[in-house]
Amino acid sequence: MGRGHRLTLRAAFLAASIVLLLWPLLGIRPWRLETSWVDRLGRAVGWAWIVVMAAAGAVNWLV
Repeated sequence: MGRGHRLTLRAAFLAASIVLLLWPLLGIRPWRLETSWVDRLGRAVGWAWIVVMAAAGAVNWLV
């Protein structure tokens, strides 16, 4: 892996960590959950993004 690749993985890990830490703040009222497919798809994409970035960060940390 090149230096740029490691920097990209570190930045991705940092971004995922920030989102993961700040996401619960969005659950505080007055926000309301919508029962539409768009909201559910957005949540699924968000969780998938966090899992992928956390895995990339873990791989970067292990290497």
